[in-house]
Amino acid sequence: MFRLPSLRTVALSTVLLTSSTGLMFGSLAAHAAQDDMDTPAATVSTNDTIEGNWRTIDDKTGFAKAIVRIQKVSNNTYEGTITRIIPRPDYVPKVYCQNCPKPFTDKPILGLHVIWGLRDDPDRPRQYKSGRVLDPLSGHIYNAKARLSGDNRRLLMRGFIGFSALGRTQTWIREVPEKEKHDTAEKTHTP
Repeated sequence: MFRLPSLRTVALSTVLLTSSTGLMFGSLAAHAAQDDMDTPAATVSTNDTIEGNWRTIDDKTGFAKAIVRIQKVSNNTYEGTITRIIPRPDYVPKVYCQNCPKPFTDKPILGLHVIWGLRDDPDRPRQYKSGRVLDPLSGHIYNAKARLSGDNRRLLMRGFIGFSALGRTQTWIREVPEKEKHDTAEKTHTP
C-alpha cells in the first residue's frame, strides 16, 4: 500500500525554509506535512474545486497551524475562513488579529475571513486569481492567486504585493472528511 510521508519525515526540511509571516505563507516542501497524511491515496477527495477545508503549515516549524474553510459565495468568488486553530508544542496562538487593518482589527482569529474575491481563471483550469489574503499574524493584506494540484490534495496559495514575482507561495493540504476516511478504510480492509 502506498503511504505518504508523515509530518516527522517532512519537518526537518521545512525548518530550514524560514520567513517572518507564519500562518498564511510557507514552504512548498510542507506539502506532506500533515499528521494523518499516512492514509491511502484512495482516501483523498476527488473534488475538482478549491471548496473544502485546508490545513495551513507553519513554514518555520513544519507544524500545522490552522484549518481554513474555502467556500464559493453568491458572486462566484471564493472566500476562506479560519475554522480551527491547531495547537502545537511550545506555541501559544494569538487569539485576536491585533495588527490587522479595519475591519479586521481586534477580531477573533477563529472565524476570521482571511481570503476573499478569489475567482476561477477561465484561461487556466484549476487556477484561481484576483483574490486577497490576510495574514492575521502580521496584519498584512496581499493579492492572492491559487492553483489546485492535479490530485486535488494540495492548494498552492500565493500571496504577493504588486507583481506575482514579489510574493510567497504556501502549500495547503486538503482535509479529508472523517466520513470519507472511514468509508475508504472499510473498502480497503474488506477481505
